[in-house]
Amino acid sequence: LVTFADALGQSVWAASEGEYDDLMLGTSAGSAYFYKLIESMQKGLIALGIDPAKAEKVARQTAISAIALAEAESDKSVVALRTEITTPGGVTDAGLGVLDSHNFDEIVKASFHAGHERSLEFTNMTKKPGASTATSTFKAS
Repeated sequence: LVTFADALGQSVWAASEGEYDDLMLGTSAGSAYFYKLIESMQKGLIALGIDPAKAEKVARQTAISAIALAEAESDKSVVALRTEITTPGGVTDAGLGVLDSHNFDEIVKASFHAGHERSLEFTNMTKKPGASTATSTFKAS
């Protein structure tokens, strides 16, 4: 199973069923959160007067470029990458300040927590006596 998952992309070993569920949340819901961020970037550019088609293209390409850089420089943390492209007192710093003032990190954590709680509800609805708790391999997308 690990070899199969590695052929599709990078894999992460889940040590428990609960960890597997949370990792799955990271890819399934996490992908939707990224799309929401891209959508919000689009809306922000449109609000500045940018044509919607151009705004969508810029938002998508920015996401692609950011991920490509994160992969190319995987020896660096995303915090380091963000810090490297943020000039103190510059335009990026101003925008990040707004995200911080609205507790962006806490909003994302709360989103994952809500998904985790919902996952537990689903697990409890489908739990059967004697069900397997074997560890699994999780494919990170």
